[in-house]
Amino acid sequence: MSVLLIDLDDLKAGSFSASGSFRSASLELDPDSAFRFSGQIKLSVRINTTDKLTYYVSGRLNYQAQGDCRRCLREVNEPVETEFRGVFAFPEALEKLAPTREEQAAEEIFPLKHGETNIDLTALVRESLLLEYPLYVQCAEDCRGFCPSCGANLNVESCKCRNLVRDARWAKLLDLNRDK
Repeated sequence: MSVLLIDLDDLKAGSFSASGSFRSASLELDPDSAFRFSGQIKLSVRINTTDKLTYYVSGRLNYQAQGDCRRCLREVNEPVETEFRGVFAFPEALEKLAPTREEQAAEEIFPLKHGETNIDLTALVRESLLLEYPLYVQCAEDCRGFCPSCGANLNVESCKCRNLVRDARWAKLLDLNRDK
């Protein structure tokens, strides 16, 4: 059984903890999406219930975001750790809570159907993972990137054209600086 699928029978004591790993393919992401992962995604989750109608989920995800450095385009694996929270509730509990659709989305409340015997964490984990995915990755804080004129990778080689080529659009500002 997948770590993303929790059997409700495991929650007889009122709380349950689990941990494990899974591949990003389990999240059913679009194969052409920009979200790439290196290796397995690690999950640790805790689920609590008091009434067997509402289940409070909290957990942590650890993964390696894979991408190209935004400055030099070298492939980079950046470690990411994120936490998530959500609520799974049967219809009876939702009637008591009476949340609006906006509140249900904002509070991360996922409805369960009558007779369900499992909690599927896939949607909650996917949403948390994608919202916390880095906008960009960078190989190092001091990455120098490429020369905008000749395209030399400044991390590997020095560039001779850097001081020779000037952008004509900045000429007036350079003249102002020389006057001082």
